Amino acid sequence: MALSTDISSPFKVPAEAMAVLERDDAFRSLRQRCSEASLCSFHSEECSEQQRAVFQLHRDVIYILLLPLFEIHNQATQIATRILGRRQGTEPERAFKGEARGAFTWLHCILTEERDFCLAEGCPACIVSHVLSSEPTIRLVTVACLLCDFLSSSDFADSKSNKSHRPDFSFWLKAMETAVREDPLWGDAFWPEIRHRAESLAVDIKYLIMQCVELRNPTELQRTSSTTSSSSAKSSCSMTTRSDRHAYRVHVRSIPVQPSALARRQLNMMWEEQELVSKFLQGYWNQLCWSDRRQKMLEFSKAGSLYLPQGAI
Repeated sequence: MALSTDISSPFKVPAEAMAVLERDDAFRSLRQRCSEASLCSFHSEECSEQQRAVFQLHRDVIYILLLPLFEIHNQATQIATRILGRRQGTEPERAFKGEARGAFTWLHCILTEERDFCLAEGCPACIVSHVLSSEPTIRLVTVACLLCDFLSSSDFADSKSNKSHRPDFSFWLKAMETAVREDPLWGDAFWPEIRHRAESLAVDIKYLIMQCVELRNPTELQRTSSTTSSSSAKSSCSMTTRSDRHAYRVHVRSIPVQPSALARRQLNMMWEEQELVSKFLQGYWNQLCWSDRRQKMLEFSKAGSLYLPQGAI
């Protein structure tokens, strides 16, 4: 087994599906938010014109898939800030309960740590290849695929969109599965576990959305804010739209939205888990290489002994 040197996109999508998507008005409109980034020096020299176009298209699909998750996190942050009021140092995830709190913490960690990737900043080919670089990024994109239908029937992520105006990305989940199964690092056996984790996280994010909808209700806000001062019920967030591409960023004036102690612990656990998986895979890979090398050495030694003159040993 050898690592692939192919520099083409790891995602295999039927040409018909991509042709339909490229003709979709909503998709073309959303693609305008993507930056016109050029390829890095390596991919610029190694990629053909067709490969460049494929990388650019796949980069745009990934970016548009992740946009709703940014909006969910930002709206949840606004609601948490409004609910918690002006208490300095309050951790925003404490506005939510149960699975919703874990989902908010995970989103906050991954969208912070993988900011450049999620905002599609940099070489399109590097961004597309980065999807398979770690378990968290695979899970993030898989979750975005699993939530497509749910977000299409909900106005939480984008109040100006409905199902008929949202691009259909159902085909990308199959492309993710094929890419993971055929990847020499992850392999066929890893997809069921990754899919299970993604499905569990998608359910938790749905709980987060439902709690946000409840807390966003005026009567619920009034009931919750009765335990705090009257001024704490006022929104302390304002949306900044410095450019279309950054339309999903939120500026929090009263409570700095920084990684809390709980978020930092969650982040450390996430990357420790990834490190353990990487070490296991590296050790397994080294063992395979050493076994193959040892077998070749034995074969060479046996072949060489046949040509030695008698008494030479």
